[in-house]
Amino acid sequence: MGRSLTHANPCHPRASDPMNAGNPVSDARPAPVAVVALLLPLAVFLPLSINVHVSPELYWYDQQRIGQVAVLVAMAALVATRLARSGPSVTFGRPAPPVLLGGFLFLALGGLSAIHAAQVPDAFLEWSRFALIGLLAWTVSSCARSFPGPVSLALLASLALGCLWFAGARLGPYAAILALHLPLSATDFLDGFDNPRFFGQLQTMTLPLLMVPLILPRVSMRWRVAASAGLVGWWMLAWLSGTRGTFYALLATAVAAALVFGPRGRAYAMASAGFAAAGALGYLFFFVSLPGWRGMSMEGATFERSAFHLSSREALWWLAIEYIVRHPLLGVGPMHFAAAGSAIGAHPHSLPLQIAAEWGLPAASLVLVGIATAVVKRASSLRRLLLDGTGDADAQLDMLLLIAITAALIQGLVDGVLVVPYTETVLAMLVGLAWGRALRGQAPVPLGTSVRTCVVLGLCVCASVLTAGTWTQAQQLAERISVQEARPGLLLPRFWSAGWIGPAARQ
Repeated sequence: MGRSLTHANPCHPRASDPMNAGNPVSDARPAPVAVVALLLPLAVFLPLSINVHVSPELYWYDQQRIGQVAVLVAMAALVATRLARSGPSVTFGRPAPPVLLGGFLFLALGGLSAIHAAQVPDAFLEWSRFALIGLLAWTVSSCARSFPGPVSLALLASLALGCLWFAGARLGPYAAILALHLPLSATDFLDGFDNPRFFGQLQTMTLPLLMVPLILPRVSMRWRVAASAGLVGWWMLAWLSGTRGTFYALLATAVAAALVFGPRGRAYAMASAGFAAAGALGYLFFFVSLPGWRGMSMEGATFERSAFHLSSREALWWLAIEYIVRHPLLGVGPMHFAAAGSAIGAHPHSLPLQIAAEWGLPAASLVLVGIATAVVKRASSLRRLLLDGTGDADAQLDMLLLIAITAALIQGLVDGVLVVPYTETVLAMLVGLAWGRALRGQAPVPLGTSVRTCVVLGLCVCASVLTAGTWTQAQQLAERISVQEARPGLLLPRFWSAGWIGPAARQ
């Protein structure tokens, strides 16, 4: 199958890769210790934040938000320090002009929207978080561009460790629960997420990526069997969570992969279908038939929900459309859908509607055009590699990354992938990996002194706003939760698990 991602030479392009043809290659790369320092907060966050509950007084969602803010602020500090102390940076190459211009315009429009918002601190809290999520993707891409193999393996292994730890800790006590006839609840198997949909968002991105060991040429049969068993267990939990967006997104991307990527795409689609079927059989046996035989039942299982019921999303979508009609240019303000005090949700459960309603139609157009352009260009490039016979394990890994990202974006049409902290962080990391690996072998354009100065100042501002806003609101979190629980009777998350802002959060 050719060279694996662990043996790819990051400094020299493959002759068969059209993305690298004719591009100069720089031998100047950042020191590995700098890359480790930059990515260490992220690598620690991925497995710990869904498996270690620091305080029983905190919802998992709030703990993960605090962890996400810590990662973003730490990364901003590390990047700013490196840019301030170095000469023309080879770690952080200047993004391509369309990416740079699009990102600047998006943040500029968001800043204007925040200035005109009713709750300016909340608006800038959201704005600064989006800016630093972009920084995370840029940082990962810069590191992956210089060290595509090690960075890919380290970050994907950290994510896989979190998933396997999660599955083992939840499925491990199953036999004891069954033998002792203890209460069997679906929520116990999804503990680590306050809502099954949040867990489903993670599975949408990780189910394709957990197939990586199956495409690497130097992986032993023992590890392939272990990876297959892990995939079946992960699919069992997917069926248990009943997250319909996950199933629709993975089905759509499997069909698209089969149509676009030729034999490799069809092999992925067939393998996915096989693991999904095995997981469904495991779910029916272990969580339906076996407990029934023991005279037990699974509480809280959501698999039986209607496949086409919108769960009141249509009301949220109409509210978002009303905001768009009333505020087409700048939106109602970042995070300000949560100011409506809706008893259904604090966000529209739709990525395009969320950006359009809160940031305005111009900002939403930038996002949608950018996403569509990036996905189509990357899919076209990978298609050529995979169809002409030069697509080795690296190209297959890139295909799985693109499938995972695209599946998350499809799910984002009906869910809050730009709201849930763990989902946002993982998605930004995957985008950064795919971005950096697409540029591997190309010499980065160094950042000039004036650009580095502007970036450092911008990072200081964003990190300060995010830190101050998070700290201030964390002191009032218990009060916000009690207010929201007293009204609709459930938590409607946004920045915090109690997601309302403005007067709705205080009355």
